[in-house]
Amino acid sequence: MSQISIHNLAEFNRYFKSQKQDPNQVRKVRTLFYKQNFSLDGNNRRIPEDLLYIARHNIKTEFLTLKQRLDSKIDGATKLLFKTDDGHAVEAVILRIATGRVSLCLSSQAGCKFSCAFCATGTLGFKRNLTTDEIADQIIHAQRLLKVEGRSIRNIVFMGMGEPFDNFETLCQAITLLTGPESFNFAPVNIMVSTCGLADKLVQFAELFPNVNIALSLHAVSETTRVELMPVNQLHSLDKLKRALLKASAYSTRQVMLEYLLFKGINDSEEDVLRLVAFCKGLNVRINLIAYNRTSADDQFEAVSRKEMFKFKTNLEKNGLTVTIRYSLGEDIAAACGQLACQDNE
Repeated sequence: MSQISIHNLAEFNRYFKSQKQDPNQVRKVRTLFYKQNFSLDGNNRRIPEDLLYIARHNIKTEFLTLKQRLDSKIDGATKLLFKTDDGHAVEAVILRIATGRVSLCLSSQAGCKFSCAFCATGTLGFKRNLTTDEIADQIIHAQRLLKVEGRSIRNIVFMGMGEPFDNFETLCQAITLLTGPESFNFAPVNIMVSTCGLADKLVQFAELFPNVNIALSLHAVSETTRVELMPVNQLHSLDKLKRALLKASAYSTRQVMLEYLLFKGINDSEEDVLRLVAFCKGLNVRINLIAYNRTSADDQFEAVSRKEMFKFKTNLEKNGLTVTIRYSLGEDIAAACGQLACQDNE
């Protein structure tokens, strides 16, 4: 018999019922695994030895191999490089925020098919979708590292490698697992899913998970410019995206975050401010301005200065928009926004 995933609650319970094990003790195995990072290879007096023996031989708890850990020397970021069982590279990033909170940036795919001009992941091409087990295992590995520090994950953001809505069914299964009281039990409001703009899936997701945050990678409010930056705009235009956001607001309890990378001379003019204001009219959104991070030595883009970013922010706020600035962590280890490209430094 092949091993059963610990993340498959129905199969897990069905198997141990067939083994005539005490359901209360069986439940305790999963509780210790998710809440206290207990490994089935370890010993725990709270679990009967026969149950633990059966679990060790029949339950699978590891789905990725951690190949490398890189810690930033300038901020609180740690990049984790994993390999899947079939040899694909995947990265996740632990973000230790200055306020004390910890976020984990997850990947939903190995590589990405959408080829955004500013994103290193797109240069890898698309390898395959990750499974629910592989998404969950990124959290398990991060939890174990953080436990040593006396920290725990508060926020989960699907902003790593890949387009989450392109792996929609698995994403939904993962969100259900992450928020399940018998598994990770994260609050939905502490989870954010970022999309490059798959309009129909955005609406569908908002209906299924109204309390989970959605971030839309907008980055330009000119159709021509957005197509150049994000080829997906050829299929999901700004007009289509705005209509999707209006529909999503009928389901979602959360403001949608519009992510806007500022590129010098491309999307940072006063005209861009006015276009963005017009796009946001009637929408329940907030703007998140992001400092651009270089992805290669011959990078075609240039970041705006901090002064220019604050000027752009002020002009948006004068027009009634809510605006925040995100300063990415982990630039020195290629872990910042847009930099994930599975650079193996072993």
